[in-house]
Amino acid sequence: MNPLLFILLLSVASAQARGFPFGRARANHQCQGSTQTCSDSETCCSDEAGGYLCCMTTDILPSQGGSCCGGGCCSHGESCCADDQGSTCCLVQNSFCVPKDSSTGTYPARCCPRWTVGCAVGSVGCCDPAQAWQRLSIEKDEDSLPRSTLVSKDDRFFDEGEDAIQGTPAYALVVSGAAKQTAALLALTIDTSTGKIARKLPVTGFAAHDPAGESTREFLWDTKRKLFYYFDANFTANGGARPAGGRDTYLVSVDPTTGQAKSMLVEGAKDYPTGYALHEDGHVRMATEAWDNAGKSVVGYHFYSVDPEEAKATLLASNVKGSGESGNPEFYAGYHRGVSVDGSSVYRLGYEEVTQMTTQGLGVTTVASGSKATTKWVPEPAQGHDFFLTFDRLGNDSALSGGGETFLSLAPSTSKRSRSLDVVQWSIEDSNTYEVIASFPNAHPPRATGLGTLGYVATTLSGNSYAALVVEYGMQPMLDRWSIAVVDLSSPKNSTMHPLSPWSAAGIWSASGLGL
Repeated sequence: MNPLLFILLLSVASAQARGFPFGRARANHQCQGSTQTCSDSETCCSDEAGGYLCCMTTDILPSQGGSCCGGGCCSHGESCCADDQGSTCCLVQNSFCVPKDSSTGTYPARCCPRWTVGCAVGSVGCCDPAQAWQRLSIEKDEDSLPRSTLVSKDDRFFDEGEDAIQGTPAYALVVSGAAKQTAALLALTIDTSTGKIARKLPVTGFAAHDPAGESTREFLWDTKRKLFYYFDANFTANGGARPAGGRDTYLVSVDPTTGQAKSMLVEGAKDYPTGYALHEDGHVRMATEAWDNAGKSVVGYHFYSVDPEEAKATLLASNVKGSGESGNPEFYAGYHRGVSVDGSSVYRLGYEEVTQMTTQGLGVTTVASGSKATTKWVPEPAQGHDFFLTFDRLGNDSALSGGGETFLSLAPSTSKRSRSLDVVQWSIEDSNTYEVIASFPNAHPPRATGLGTLGYVATTLSGNSYAALVVEYGMQPMLDRWSIAVVDLSSPKNSTMHPLSPWSAAGIWSASGLGL
């Protein structure tokens, strides 16, 4: 099962909820009003029968969710998420509890990934301000889709070396939910001319940031240094409570040719990184949550330039997010995934009203050093396409750039019965460029039975080479498989798409990053 789908489904279907008083553990203490006695390493928790059970006292403070949960127990690194329908335990490091929305009742209390926000729409009610990934099924006539053929999968690690690659190598990170897999995050080296996986390695050194091997948001690819970057903050220190000075911010680099991850504390920045994009100057434009002086709430975003080799951040600008998302592009400005050619602006592609998944467009935030960050919203020019799934800015070295701010996005075609993905070149400048430069007959985002679109695709751009990790649909979702689509921008008609080999199930792997 797709690991991201697993954590979300686990949070929806859970046991009958009960009251759960939190208590500090003490030596051989007796539970209040009961004959039940717990040891000094345990907490008295209400059980489903109205009595008590002994739960291991975890490293998460009771005020942050604690050990007791709806008649059961949470483990180390977990916090309780409950409502009147049930309960589950969220992984504190990479997820948070979204309360049930009593006004609609559409979704119960649930665990959402840290980089998302709770919402009342979509497949699972967790919306990503930076990249569309969940959507209720609206595809028609799925039986008419081209079909892929199932062959046996291979769960072994191997390294044939790049000498076994005939074309250009692509590097990918995926999270595996295979039962036989001994590591969750995997590093792949793929022959773009054939789809052959020449190298498949476990990533070591990443467990602190993904303790249960769940899906991740997309890693950032550094074309020059040939490294992936992941930005995170520490949510388990201090019992899960935010320290007065803010949470430590981390930069994790991954070498896909060795599978080695290296975590560095970012100097000069604090709290959770919401946005990131690599500029041609070799520095990352990163945004983190900005908290009020009392440490009670997020009031905006700090924007930095980060040297990834030294993990040093220089503050460029900050904004005030305001009180609501409607008609307010500042509210999610820090969730960017692109940066302008001159480095003075960052881009967030998505919805202005994220929790409703409405008003598609591009947020353009000015982050020139020493200025107040300000954002304008530009409607997305989706002509004959549904919401854009990805965002890549063309560099000046691309044959299609034309010297301005021009972008590439994968988008489902509304003119195709299958809603397969097109590669769209577009611009928000005066030229209003909008052109389909490549089409693929059976390329899609991941899906889940009964839930529609659920999961990420990944793209990368280097000079005139564009590549995407997409899903080729099978006769049913369990037969979907990952493929790599490649476009030569100097001759866009020369596009190819190859299934990954050995066969790679879309329901077992989730995409975490792609690079050329």
